[in-house]
Amino acid sequence: MPRRAGIIALPIFLILSACLVLSCGGRGPRGRVTNVVLIVVDTLRPDHLGCYGYPAVSTPAIDGLAQGGTLFEQAITPVPVTLPAFASLLTSTHPPTHGVRDNGLYALNEEMLTLAEILKDEGFRTAAFLGSVVMDSTYGLAQGFDTYEDNFEGLFRPFRPEYLPLADELRWNQRRAETVTRSALDWIKANRRKQFFALIHYFDPHAYYDPPPPFDSLYAANLYDGEIAYTDYQIAHLLSGIQSFRIPGRTLVVLTADHGEGLMEHNEAQHGLFLYDSTLRVPLIFSCPEVCPAGLRIPRQVGLVDVAPTVLALVGIRTPGSFQGTNLAPFFDGLDPGLPDLTYCETLRPRLSYGWSDLEGVRTEEWKYIRAPRPELYDLVKDGRETENLAGSEETAGTERRMAARLDSLARALTDRAQARAAELPRDEATRERLASLGYLAGMGSPPGADAQTLPDPKDEMDAFNRRQLASYYSRVGSALLRAGQAPAAIAALTRALEIEPASPVRHSNLGTAYVQNEEPEKAIAAYREALRLDPRHTPAGTGLATLYEMRGDTLSAISTYRKVLEAVPDAEPAIVGLSMLELRRGRPQTAADLLRQKIRTHPDNATFLSILVEALRQMEAYGEAAVHLERLTVLQPLNPDPPFFLASTLVRLDRREEAIRWYRRAIELDPSLSDAYYNIACIYSLQDQKARAIEWLRLALDHGFTDFRHMRQDRDLESLRGDPAFESLFPSGA
Repeated sequence: MPRRAGIIALPIFLILSACLVLSCGGRGPRGRVTNVVLIVVDTLRPDHLGCYGYPAVSTPAIDGLAQGGTLFEQAITPVPVTLPAFASLLTSTHPPTHGVRDNGLYALNEEMLTLAEILKDEGFRTAAFLGSVVMDSTYGLAQGFDTYEDNFEGLFRPFRPEYLPLADELRWNQRRAETVTRSALDWIKANRRKQFFALIHYFDPHAYYDPPPPFDSLYAANLYDGEIAYTDYQIAHLLSGIQSFRIPGRTLVVLTADHGEGLMEHNEAQHGLFLYDSTLRVPLIFSCPEVCPAGLRIPRQVGLVDVAPTVLALVGIRTPGSFQGTNLAPFFDGLDPGLPDLTYCETLRPRLSYGWSDLEGVRTEEWKYIRAPRPELYDLVKDGRETENLAGSEETAGTERRMAARLDSLARALTDRAQARAAELPRDEATRERLASLGYLAGMGSPPGADAQTLPDPKDEMDAFNRRQLASYYSRVGSALLRAGQAPAAIAALTRALEIEPASPVRHSNLGTAYVQNEEPEKAIAAYREALRLDPRHTPAGTGLATLYEMRGDTLSAISTYRKVLEAVPDAEPAIVGLSMLELRRGRPQTAADLLRQKIRTHPDNATFLSILVEALRQMEAYGEAAVHLERLTVLQPLNPDPPFFLASTLVRLDRREEAIRWYRRAIELDPSLSDAYYNIACIYSLQDQKARAIEWLRLALDHGFTDFRHMRQDRDLESLRGDPAFESLFPSGA
């Protein structure tokens, strides 16, 4: 226990030391900021920080920043989703203006002006250090940064046993805070003699909650808090490192978050589906000696869009006309900056990812209105946790109408200012898989449209959604275990997923595959059959079932199963391949060829179909037709030595020997170790009575690994060489 106590106590010393340096110099005249460090902690609720009144987690670094700087008590993100929130933070515009509406589906337009671009143009060195693939440069946020570190290097490893099966998918998608801190400090140290802007993104409090030791045991009852405590520990190292560099001038440290976390309030485990303060409120702290008053707390409502204008004001740069936020710096001099009383919020994730209604809202310091199929209105003064929906009541009808009208007006104004909308990115499977590993299902719903009110209300979907999320977790664990060959553990995880959500053909099919690995064929057959009952079009279950039938000798059932799959999905490649290969194995090349000829009419460039058809035709001795398809394969697979090799051997059957030599030579160009190609060329020259050439190519075959001397002795194609001393010299003694 003393070792752990020392580890946790270290940040307290470090941050107190850093605060002393940041606060030195007395109360002289306010000066201009020369460097900016913007720390964004993903998924961080302010009401889980000590400086916001939460005693259950130790956050001395963040609390120290608040003690030495200015804290905003009601900071609001415009969207509880990482990528669009960052777009708003860096461009000081709302999502209807910049057009980035969800993770993975949009890229910020290059014409949007960002904080990094402005600072870079003013001579700042700029860098960003990211904790998650959600912030990959693909999505357009790298503009203006000299360094944008989004290479995740495959170093991430989970700590908790239940997450270890997901290690392969997680390790390329995120980095722990210590890695981000180390990279950021290296860069700041190298650039400390210049003006710099560093954006530092910590992803750790995001699900899955998996803090490293000792935070895992210290916060075993609340792992989310453990992630926050660990991140705070790393922030302490960051600040103490900056302190040790003795950087000239004044360094402004801004700490905030992109959004909060539901933690099952309103039945939302994570974020992005609702517009409650559990996910909209974020911490916001400005800390800089002689610039931001120490210990000042501002109760007014502000937003992420206000951060960039404030930073520019503090470094002495004029705010561009494209920015929609307000400069908060007057607060530091005891003045009113003229904040608007209304802020906009939205989430399109319910629609884009799940096909539910999207949500829009507006918030004042007293009221929040959310437009949904069933609208919501909350009195934030009396009901800060938003437990009593007042929409539709007579007492608040006037407030509801006014808030709805103001939402319409504000949303229109923000949309009208959209001059450089974000590009929509392809909703491809790779993106979905990458984001699914972080708990997102990007692009599985429908694009934005005018009929949102006809779609399901997210409030009505959460029970089923939470079940699906839990089942999805067990399913992904099961699939990972299956790939790792851990069949018993995979069976247990997939069974658990099916207990939660039994009507999933994919999971029944995966369970069948796990049973195959575990050598339980009868259970595998039952699982595959259930998958097909739920979805006759589920090809993996059909091909898996057919393969099992074939393995136990039930050929007719295998053929019947393949044909049923093809009735449901005529172009199901695994079933076409499986059925045609089965027909070849049972000595029916004509049946296989007929099937494949039919499919090649609509899939002329399918190399797999062509390869199997060629084998069927060769078994049928239909060499002319086989040669035609082999020539096509040489075009489709120009770097594969097999098509030219088999084309050459087929041309020999057609007595087209010169062409055959040319194609054998092509195979050798692609794979010089292909000893059979040298040997076959020698056979052709022997048949043409070109003995010297034949022996020359036989030597090349031997040089490249040909060792079947018995075949060479008996090969009738080499008859012309028998008795030739040069031929005999090729054989080792006794061969």
